[in-house]
Amino acid sequence: MEYISAGLERLTLFVYPTIVLIIGSFLFKRKIKKAEVFAIFLTYSGILVAFIGDIQTEGPNATKGVLFVLASAISYSLYLVGSESLIPKLGSVRFTSYLMLISGLIVVIHFFIVRNPKNLIQPPNVYLYGLALGILTTVIPAYLTTEGIRMIGSGRAAIIGSTGPISTILLAWIFLEEPITSSGIAGTILVLTGVLWIGRKKTDLKND
Repeated sequence: MEYISAGLERLTLFVYPTIVLIIGSFLFKRKIKKAEVFAIFLTYSGILVAFIGDIQTEGPNATKGVLFVLASAISYSLYLVGSESLIPKLGSVRFTSYLMLISGLIVVIHFFIVRNPKNLIQPPNVYLYGLALGILTTVIPAYLTTEGIRMIGSGRAAIIGSTGPISTILLAWIFLEEPITSSGIAGTILVLTGVLWIGRKKTDLKND
């Protein structure tokens, strides 16, 4: 978020279904069909279009930002692939609790590596905002997502998550005053088309 707009960040992170598909092809020896290859092409073409528009406003650091978010998307994809087999064994609540504990520990370690501990001294309001942000936008969504994956599977969960990029772009425009550009709109359409195509194919296979 220090290097790219909120819209491009969400759009880049949203390519995770394509990464899940690619990981599945390696781990489970599932052949990627031509239609899925085309969907992957559409998805990353959309990222490229949005990136070109973003680099004009955010500068050369946009490349670094996209790479960071792409690494996050890969990590999230590995989580989705692993969670679908682990959740039935551990239960969604226990699995998410372990996940939150490990993630929180990593964040704390990262903070003490890159920041001065004196930065922990903040006004009470900062801690209240942080607590609300952590619970409302991290802990609760994590439990809901895990339970959703248990109930409907990662494929359908990815389809439902397709509202994420659009809502982020609109909210960033309203609250952060980030401009909505033609390249951003075009990139969003391409990414959503590719991701939803892949999600629809997965759903069709399960129904068959």
